[in-house]
Amino acid sequence: RELAESYGKELIETNQWVTTIFENKMNEQARSMAAWVLVKIKGIVTEYQRLLMEDLLPLA
Repeated sequence: RELAESYGKELIETNQWVTTIFENKMNEQARSMAAWVLVKIKGIVTEYQRLLMEDLLPLA
């Protein structure tokens, strides 16, 4: 949560940059690393969204 709140803009920018690298089919090793980074960023964002939903809609 702290990472997403403190560095949200950087996460989005990094996601866009790494997506560009992933879509470049020239270097398979770079694509593999980019895929790993994209999965990690997606996990951070998904967890942050889940926490926000819990804050907005507390379970009764």
